Amino acid sequence: MLHEPGSKVHYAWVIVAAAFSMLVVSGGMISAVGVFVKPIAVELGASRGAVSLAYSLHMLSLGAACFVFGALADRMGVRRLALLGGTVYGLSLVLTSRSRELWHLYLTYGFLASAGVGALWGPFAPLIARWFAVRRGLALGIVYSGVGVGTLLMSPLAAWIMAKAEWRTAVLIFGVAALGVNTAAGIFLVERPSDRGLTPYGAATAGDGAVPREGDASRRMWTWREAFGTWQLWTLVATFFLCCLSHSALMLHLVPHATDHRVPGGTAAAILGLTGAFTVVGRIGVGGLADVLGGKRALLIALAAQTAMSPWLLATTEVWSLVVFAVLFGIGFGGGFPTYPVISREYFGVTSLGAVFGLQLAGSMAGMALGGYLGGALHDLTGSYTSPFLVSLAAGLASIVLAACLGQPEKISGPVTAGSRLEGTKMEVEHIARRQRAASRDFA
Repeated sequence: MLHEPGSKVHYAWVIVAAAFSMLVVSGGMISAVGVFVKPIAVELGASRGAVSLAYSLHMLSLGAACFVFGALADRMGVRRLALLGGTVYGLSLVLTSRSRELWHLYLTYGFLASAGVGALWGPFAPLIARWFAVRRGLALGIVYSGVGVGTLLMSPLAAWIMAKAEWRTAVLIFGVAALGVNTAAGIFLVERPSDRGLTPYGAATAGDGAVPREGDASRRMWTWREAFGTWQLWTLVATFFLCCLSHSALMLHLVPHATDHRVPGGTAAAILGLTGAFTVVGRIGVGGLADVLGGKRALLIALAAQTAMSPWLLATTEVWSLVVFAVLFGIGFGGGFPTYPVISREYFGVTSLGAVFGLQLAGSMAGMALGGYLGGALHDLTGSYTSPFLVSLAAGLASIVLAACLGQPEKISGPVTAGSRLEGTKMEVEHIARRQRAASRDFA
């Protein structure tokens, strides 16, 4: 039976729940790692800049992994990639908990953990795009809000565990939890609706499975080579880079900044967790808003909310003001993320979305890496967080300018060539052929 909106729960929402669960346990540490900066620095006798470098290496490696695995997702199964990535990530945290030297931390968290997360972040966007004909922004917002929920849970939990044991115990518990949840949730992932005899969610009302928006690029077969040749894609990459540079300097160093101003460690961790909670509000709310206003307008709203919080954090360090920061910054920071795959879908379609969004993720993680490292390095140099927070403000303003310049790719109205159509449909033909070969083996 084909389950469409209005009848039984469509399996597309099971996909959302599974992907969400995997990002809770595998993405939360990206923001919650700020809780560990000072304890690790003290135990290993390192500066905050040196510890922050592990975060930067993680972000750079994650960006590369997102691009590689996102491109592979266009040709290989998301389920296999996700199961592999979830396992690698869980094991990497277990190894991180045994770190005795900085290079151990760089190797396990900086490189190995990022490979595991990259196998989830990149492929999930094209997976959701295949399963949803409508409400893609909402679905993507829910999936990637898992990172915010992970931050909400892991930040205060890590602080509580470290109050009773040490940072190693907290990281070990998170690694074991990731192994269990990722394995269980990954089993429920299914590549395409047709694999279960279904049509994409809302396809009956959207007609051809595309969001009914004038000039929607999904009606054209865009190959990754065509998309990579447009200034719009590279503007998206640059916007994502600056956006992430802006917020990573704040997120990674929020807890150290607060405790430097005599805010108790537990309170600071709870505020970071609150930020994670409101990234969930932002990702779901702004993701849903993108379905109504379009990806670009929703992105501009999120960027404005995020950027406005840099001078706010500079102006005051009272607990009440940090709570206000957590709410507004969380909404802006979280709300921006799901708009990028929505814009990518609007501009370039779904055929090569894994490679297109994977390239953007690579740019975003480079921004995360630079922002996180600058936060620690500039603090070590100047003795305060004023300089890195001013850099955050400048990057945020630049991201707004670039986002405002975005427009539909000029080739959208051009003819679809035979070669373009052939390359655009090649992956689906290969997928059907694989299924037929598998059926023949089963019959034999």
